Amino acid sequence: MAAIGLAASIIASVKNATKDIAKVLDHLKEVEDSLTKLRDLVNQAEMLEKPLKSWPTLVALSSPNGALQQCNLAMMALYANLTPVEGRRMEIIELICWPVKKNKVEQCLKDIVTQKNVFIESLNVEHIGQSLKTGHVVSQMAKVQSDESRRKIIKWLFVTDPDTNQKAARKLHEDETSEWFTEGRDYLRWKEEPNTFLWLYGLPGCGKTILCSEIIEQTRQFCSDRPTDRALAYFYFSFRDTDKQMTTNLLRSLLSQLLQQSESTSNLVRILYDSYSHTQPPTDQLLSSIKSMIDSHRNRNVFIIIDALDECPNEGGERGDLCDCLITIKEWAASNLHVLVTSRSLVELTDSLDALCTIASISIEGAAVESDIRKFIRTQLSNDRKLQKWPTEIQGEIEKALTHGAQGMFLWVACQLNSLRKCVTASDVDKVLKSLPKTLDNTYERILMSIDTEHIQIAHIALRWISHAHRPVTIEELAEAVIIDLTACPSVNPRNRIPEPSWLMEILTGLVTISRRKRDWTRDNWMVYTPNYIHCVEIAHYSVTEYLNSSRILNTPAYMFYISNESAAEDIVQKCLCYITCYSVSNRKKESQQDLKEFPLLQYASHFWHKQLLANEDAITSQTKGLVFDFLASKTSLSSWLLVYVRPASRDGT
Repeated sequence: MAAIGLAASIIASVKNATKDIAKVLDHLKEVEDSLTKLRDLVNQAEMLEKPLKSWPTLVALSSPNGALQQCNLAMMALYANLTPVEGRRMEIIELICWPVKKNKVEQCLKDIVTQKNVFIESLNVEHIGQSLKTGHVVSQMAKVQSDESRRKIIKWLFVTDPDTNQKAARKLHEDETSEWFTEGRDYLRWKEEPNTFLWLYGLPGCGKTILCSEIIEQTRQFCSDRPTDRALAYFYFSFRDTDKQMTTNLLRSLLSQLLQQSESTSNLVRILYDSYSHTQPPTDQLLSSIKSMIDSHRNRNVFIIIDALDECPNEGGERGDLCDCLITIKEWAASNLHVLVTSRSLVELTDSLDALCTIASISIEGAAVESDIRKFIRTQLSNDRKLQKWPTEIQGEIEKALTHGAQGMFLWVACQLNSLRKCVTASDVDKVLKSLPKTLDNTYERILMSIDTEHIQIAHIALRWISHAHRPVTIEELAEAVIIDLTACPSVNPRNRIPEPSWLMEILTGLVTISRRKRDWTRDNWMVYTPNYIHCVEIAHYSVTEYLNSSRILNTPAYMFYISNESAAEDIVQKCLCYITCYSVSNRKKESQQDLKEFPLLQYASHFWHKQLLANEDAITSQTKGLVFDFLASKTSLSSWLLVYVRPASRDGT
C-alpha cells in the first residue's frame, strides 16, 4: 500500500510540475519589468552625471546584502534548480523528480517576489522626489519588506476560508430572529466584561450555526465602530470539509485573521513562519503565536467565535486536542480576550466547556427559540411558491402544528415543510399534520421510506457517494456514479444514464442540498471544462450522516439505507477503478479534453481513487487490494488513468 501512495504522490507532482513552471515564468516576467525600470533609472543618473549618493533609492538597493544582491542570489539558486535537460526521457525523469526540487524552487520564488515588491516600491519612492534623504528611503523600504513579510505569513497561514460558511449561513438567517440573544444581557456581558468565555449549546437542527452567523455579524459591526480597539476572528467546524475539522487549521485561521487586522507582526509569529513555512506548525507554537498577538495589543479587545465544536471529529483524539487548546486559551487569563463557542451537548465536550465558562452556558431552547421558529414558518408560508397558495385558515393550521411539534428544531420544521410542499389537496395537508414524526430520526426514517421501491438502490448508492466522497461531487458526477454496476458487463452502460441528473435531487429531497461552491484549482481537481463556480450535492445536515451511519437505523424499517463508513469508502474505490477501466477500453474514448464531458466521473475517479484508498487503508479488504494491483498491472488501464491524471488542466478547457 505504501508503494501505491508513493506512486500517487509522484504522479501528482508530475501533473503539477508544468503548472508550477508556468507560475515561475509569470513571476520572472514581473521581475524583468521591474529590473528594466531600475536600469533606466541608473542610465538616467549617468546621463545627468549625478553621483550615486544623490539617488538614495539606488544606494539602498545596491548596498551589501541589499535587495539587488538578494534577488541575484535567489535567481542563481532558481537557475540551478531549473537547468534544462536534453531528450524526452530526461525531461520525464526531471518531472518525476519535481517533488524534490519543488520546495527549493518555491522558496527561491518567494525570495524573488519579495525583492520584486521592494523594487516596485523603491521606484515609487524615487518617483516621489529625489530629495528624500537616504535614511527615510531605507526606512520606507524596511516598511515595505515588513509588510511583504506579513503578507507572506498571512498567505501561508490561510488554509481554509471560514467566510464561505458565514455567507452560506447568512442566506438562511431570517430577519428579526436571534434577537433573544444578540439583544440580551449575556451577549452584552460577553462583550464588555474582561476575559469572558461563553458556550451556547443545543440539539441537532436547533439553528446553532444560523445563530452563530448572526452573533458574528453583530460582533463584526461592533468591532468596525472602533477597529483600532477591537478585533474579531472566527471559525466554523464543518462535517462537509475535512480542512475545517482540524484543530491546527482553526488556530492557523484565527492567527491569520488577527494578523490581517494588525499593523505589526510579533517576533514569535515571524519565528513560527521561518521554522515551519514548508510544513504544518505544531499546536503549541500556533497557540504561543496567537497569545503573542493578543498580548502585544493589551488595549485592544479580541473576540473569538467558534461554531460547531461537535463537528470536530472524535477519531484520532482531534476533539480532545481541541478541548485542550480551549483550556490553554482560557488559562492565559487575558483580560482583553472574549471567546464564544457553540456545539451540541456531548459528554466529551460538556465537562471541559462548563468548567471554562465565565458566563453560565446557554441552552438554545424555550420560548425565545419558539418565537424564532414561528417567524421562520410564517416567512416560508408567505414566500414559498407552493405553500403560499393555501388559504389563511390552512396556513394557520400548519403554523400551529409545526410550532408545537418543532421542540426547538428548525431542521425538523424544514423537513416537514418539504413534505407539505408535495400536498395537492387540503386533505393531503391534514394527513401530513396528523402524522408528524416526533424526532429527527423519525423524520429521516419517513423520508427514506417514502422513496419508491424501484429507486431505493439508486438512492442508497447516491447517499454513499454524497456522504463519503473525498470531495463534494457535482450533480453530473453523482448521476454517473449511481449507474456503475460492478456485477454487470459492461459495468458502465450508457443506456442506464439518467437523462436529467436533477431527478436525483427529487428522490433525495430533505436529505441533501445543493451548494454553490468556488472551485479550488490547487486542491479539488475539478473538471477542467467547468466554470469557477459549480453546484455540488451535499448532505443537508450533520445529523443525516450520523443517522445513516448509526446502529439506530438498523432497528427501523429503513434498515436497508444503513451506510458503513468502511464499506462506503471501499465501494467508491472499486467503482472508480471500474469506471477508469471501462473508459480505457471504450470506443468513445478520444484521448482529449472531450473525454471529460463524455465521461462525467472520469476526472473524479482518476484524481481521487487512490486518495480514498489511502485515507481508509486500514479498513480496505484484500479483495480491493487485489483489484488495485490488477489495475496497476494492466497497461491499458494504467495508461488511460495517467492520460487523465497527468494531463495539465486549463481554466478554459483547452
